[in-house]
Amino acid sequence: PDSKNIAGWRGPAVVAGIDDTVIQVRHGGQYLRKAPTHVRVPGLPGHGPEDRDEDDLEKPVSGGDGVGVPKPATTLSELLANVEAAKALDRVMMVGVDDRILTKEVVTDRTLVRGPLFDEARLTELKSWTDKAVYEPVEYTGQELITTTWVYTLKTFVSGKKKAKARLVARGFQDPMLADVDGYAPTVARGTLRLLLAVIAVHGWLPHTIDVTTAFLNAKPLDRDVYLRPPPEADERKEIVWRMVVAVYGLRDAQKEWFETVREYLFSMGGTSHPNDSAVFMWTKDSLIMSKEGLDGLGGVLAVHVDDFLWAGISEFKTKIIKQIKQRFPVGEESSGEFVYTGLHVKTLIENGEYLGIEVQQHDYVEGITRHAEKDEDVGQPPRRCSPEEHTKYRGMVGQLAWATGMTRPDKAFETNMLAAKSNSPTTHDLVKADKVVQKIQRVHVTLKYPKLKPPLQWITYSDAAWANLDQGHTAGGYILCLAELTGKDSDATRFAPVTWRCKRVRRVARSTFAAETLVAVDAMDESVALNQLLTWLTGWTVPVNLRVDCKSLHDHIYKSKGCTEKRLVVELESIKQAIRNEDINRVDWVETTQQLADALTKKMTPIHLLRVLRTGVLD
Repeated sequence: PDSKNIAGWRGPAVVAGIDDTVIQVRHGGQYLRKAPTHVRVPGLPGHGPEDRDEDDLEKPVSGGDGVGVPKPATTLSELLANVEAAKALDRVMMVGVDDRILTKEVVTDRTLVRGPLFDEARLTELKSWTDKAVYEPVEYTGQELITTTWVYTLKTFVSGKKKAKARLVARGFQDPMLADVDGYAPTVARGTLRLLLAVIAVHGWLPHTIDVTTAFLNAKPLDRDVYLRPPPEADERKEIVWRMVVAVYGLRDAQKEWFETVREYLFSMGGTSHPNDSAVFMWTKDSLIMSKEGLDGLGGVLAVHVDDFLWAGISEFKTKIIKQIKQRFPVGEESSGEFVYTGLHVKTLIENGEYLGIEVQQHDYVEGITRHAEKDEDVGQPPRRCSPEEHTKYRGMVGQLAWATGMTRPDKAFETNMLAAKSNSPTTHDLVKADKVVQKIQRVHVTLKYPKLKPPLQWITYSDAAWANLDQGHTAGGYILCLAELTGKDSDATRFAPVTWRCKRVRRVARSTFAAETLVAVDAMDESVALNQLLTWLTGWTVPVNLRVDCKSLHDHIYKSKGCTEKRLVVELESIKQAIRNEDINRVDWVETTQQLADALTKKMTPIHLLRVLRTGVLD
């Protein structure tokens, strides 16, 4: 209602947030705070402005006449009744809600999942199994049975609304054919995903995501016999078991069957994939329209990560391919421009109608890494072996750090790798070190930039090693691959997009800095060539690969007639020379250590140079 006239109404608004006593709404470009009694939901009987007078405005709004909070369900009939009652209650806040996801968590406390919210989720899941003919009820005649369990997740939206999801999962470890089942199914690789974002940005396309609901239930039929014991919620007779028609969640081959179903369908739609990453599909313009206008012949790309698709392309790709994909598979949430995909917050930058590029970050994920508080009795004491509880905390912290450093935070990759090396038997001092790394990674935010680069482009690969700086004489090595604009002079500042990086222990003990640098350079070269092949397949571009090292001896051995006393290195050096002759590599450049971008991946240091170029998106 209008604040000046309590009987009047401002008009439609969008609910932006809800707390215990106040509803925040967005109306006419303004954010307003309103009492619940001053918000009405269109279409709900008795809740329109025409149904209220001045006195009624002071009365609380209920979810329906005489509808209270339902009791937990114990039978299928009670479950159905609770669902209807919950729907009546939810109608008050369902209309006009800003549905951006705030948090998503797995619910493990079984006392929290016995109520109308999860009752509806279980019913929805069982209905999906029935509607999609996932199983056939058969008489039990002694078949080896696999039992099931429920996995629950709860999404909380910015509006305050909560959405429960229940997934019925087979206990795949009970599968009598487990040892003979092939369960491999590819997902888009990290480096490939970042390469796709770079290519999408170069084309000035808007990225989109599609979430396929009940994905595995839409897979092709199983070619083996699998029998499940029905869950109690299904109300089946005791002598009935389920013969599975498709591989459901929990079975080892479920993801494989789903991916093959998707791949066969995308192939039938004219898509192609590449051996370097079979979870990425592309369509040429020729397959969509008879036109070759634009940067190249690329018409559209689609990446698959289980049931999450990321896609971008020309308008015909959306109308001819994406439209049919959404008709073939049941689609849940869709997002465009800004979204979270495989844990990455992806945001398209457009200012005053001009497309600038794409940004990627994990700020919320990094802030959510749980820190460990050192016990008072351990302060100032010699290190001791972690207790089982502390060991679990340590592995959890290191696992979260590894995910962040592998996706968006190369600046902390070395320290995380050092922590991971102690995962089998950490001490209390290791636990404190892990906590300090978490503290440092949370203190500094990093956003990766994928600008709209202007072709022609080049690969710039930085390769480095810190000789014998690890235990038992081993060496830490690292490299960073960047897709950059091809400037006229090497001294020019160059806009770039970080595509992939690696921090690892060199594969064997090196006898010298020269040997260590050579071994890492070969690995960096191999990954550069593989990603360049993928880029050429996508776009048709011929992109030179330039390798940058700060080891003068390695550079001289490649370009000058110098003998190598370490015989095992002769083959490694020759592989680099051959790559240059075959034009897989354009050249190897020597750079000062101060300009070596991969330096921070090989030793503990303050990565000032790396952070600066990541923040600016410009290479010196």
